[in-house]
This record gives sequence, C-alpha cells and structure tokens, in this order.
Amino acid sequence: HPILVLQGGTGVGKSIAAAGHVAASTLSWGWVDLRGVHSAALTSLLDRVVAELAAESGLTHVVLDDIELPPDPRPLETPLTRIKTILGDRGGHLVITSATVLPQRLALALALPADGMLPVPGFSRDEITEFLIARRCPAPKVAGWWAAFIELHTSGHAQLVHARIATLEAQGFPTPD
Repeated sequence: HPILVLQGGTGVGKSIAAAGHVAASTLSWGWVDLRGVHSAALTSLLDRVVAELAAESGLTHVVLDDIELPPDPRPLETPLTRIKTILGDRGGHLVITSATVLPQRLALALALPADGMLPVPGFSRDEITEFLIARRCPAPKVAGWWAAFIELHTSGHAQLVHARIATLEAQGFPTPD
C-alpha cells in the first residue's frame, strides 16, 4: 500500500520499526520527526513538508514519525492528503507512526486500507525468552521462567521488557526463587 500507519503506545518500538524498514530499503526516504510538535504548530509543519516535497521531486518516500493527533484532527486532513498524493503520484510510500489510532475521518481522507493500520504488538513470551538468551541468560529453563515473570509484569511492553532484562543482566541473571 502507498500508506502504512504504525500505531502503538509510547515505547513499543514504532519508530525503531520504521527506522529498520528505512535502513533496509534501497530507496530514498525522508524522515520528519514530529515528536513533541503540538497541534498548534503541527499543521504549519506539515504544510512545510508539502512545500518541500513539491520543490524536491526526487523524494518519493517519507516517514512522519510520532505524530501527536490533536482532539480535532480536521486541520491535518489537507496537508496529510497532499503529502500522500504527492508521494503516490511518484510511486512512493508514506509511513506514519502514532501513539493513537487515526480517527475514522482522517483514515477515510487518506484512503487508508483496512490492513494499512498496523498495531505494534508487545513482546510475546517466546520473544522475551529469545531476548534473554541473546543477552546471555545462562540456561533456556531460567530464561523461560524469567520470560514468564517479565511478560506478566510488563504485558510485553518493549521499554519495560528491556529495562527488566537489563536489570537482570546487571544482577548476573540470578536463579529465580
């Protein structure tokens, strides 16, 4: 699809997933960091992105990272639609990362397909076990026990999983009791 929205709470890895995709790509990508840009300045910033895209015909793919949607997202419809259209006309792609689900009206304005919204899931128990083993947890059995504990205490949240594993690693992965 010409547009993909990675949605998930703070710290679940949306930006990392987008950056990984960009790094693995052989295509030219632009990156717009919207972290901390509040609604009053957001429309203006997106209008500048439209102007830059109109002036720079070689840019075909863009990531709008960490867009904070205002309570009334209607002012964003026009610039976001124009960005998508410019990139689409060039055969390009738009990736948006957001902590919140796009409102239906905005999703419709962007012609976002049903599978164009990808929720970034938390770590599964198996993934936590793999992470522990990769961090040199001494035994798969111990890693499995710690993974269950970490999953229960973090619900798989990426930042919390990482923090728990870093703490356990610093403690030498003690044997669970």
